[in-house]
Amino acid sequence: MEDHELLTFSLIAGLILIAGMSAVVIGLLVNFKKRKVIEDQAHELDLSQKEVEKIREVVNVQMKERQKVAHDLHDEIGAVLSMAHRQLKGVLEDCTDENVSVELSQISTYMELSLKNLRNISQNLLPHFLINFGWQKTMERLCEQVAAATDIEMSYTQNGSMEKALDQQSQIHIYYIIMELINNIQKHAQARLIRLNCNAIHSGVEVCLQHNGMGINQEEYLYRLQSESGVGLHSIAHRIILLSGSIHFENNEQNGAHVQIKLPI
Repeated sequence: MEDHELLTFSLIAGLILIAGMSAVVIGLLVNFKKRKVIEDQAHELDLSQKEVEKIREVVNVQMKERQKVAHDLHDEIGAVLSMAHRQLKGVLEDCTDENVSVELSQISTYMELSLKNLRNISQNLLPHFLINFGWQKTMERLCEQVAAATDIEMSYTQNGSMEKALDQQSQIHIYYIIMELINNIQKHAQARLIRLNCNAIHSGVEVCLQHNGMGINQEEYLYRLQSESGVGLHSIAHRIILLSGSIHFENNEQNGAHVQIKLPI
């Protein structure tokens, strides 16, 4: 009887010991897996930060080069061409030879076109109007330019001050994002109406762009980024990352397309 009780006690003790060891092993495995997940997440986060820093560095270098080229075009080449054009117009006014006058007039027309193209290139490289006259006037001017160059009606509304909410560099990034979106609308959407609204509130900045044409949804936007198609969309995505913001695309056959950008302050 005593041997039976001793055997039973030994079995129970052994089972308890095995269960305890199993619990310890399971606990160690769980802790290892948790630690592994945390390490993997940290590694992914580290890679993400490195990617963001790389993007930031590339875009900053591009911005500096843009500024340098834009200033050279505007302040040096543009100034020389403008002076030459004024002198040519003076010579044209004093010219009495009809044949020479016709040739000079043609040269003057070519120079005017060259100056216009030069200003457009300089503006695309660096938005001088935005820097000199501020956000709201720049957006209102953009509406006028779109209406003059296309058959699209564009309007702009604003709540709050974008200058107070965002520094100049951030404003420039948003400006280029809006320009890229409008360029895509002109090329692909077949829209006749664009509504742009900017809200600068205490919690952040919200930019909403709506149009009554064909657009893309968020799934298609992400797919195009992953498939590496659409240079303009990648440029938009990079600038959104730099601004620590978000962008969302919606497309509805009845209500048209909608793009919403949110930025923290």
